[in-house]
Amino acid sequence: MEQRNRSILQLILQPYTIDLLHAVESGPKRFSDLKKHVKNDMTLSAKLSKLVGYGLIEIVPLKTGKRYTNGYIITKKGKNIVANLEKIRFE
Repeated sequence: MEQRNRSILQLILQPYTIDLLHAVESGPKRFSDLKKHVKNDMTLSAKLSKLVGYGLIEIVPLKTGKRYTNGYIITKKGKNIVANLEKIRFE
């Protein structure tokens, strides 16, 4: 297995990863929205950085009131991984 694929698989198997992918699947979420899934800010920040780095989620601008903030949304690659995980789980 290619090293990058192995690294993605290791990331998927870590705590919170699948929860975060499912959370952003329904639409853009702010950091504060995702704190429901990961209480520790440093852990959440590190996990989001890894997910962005592997192209499973991306950062998008979100307008909140009169200002913009960063939001996170799942990518096509992330959707494919979630779909494949669902197949494994329910077969």
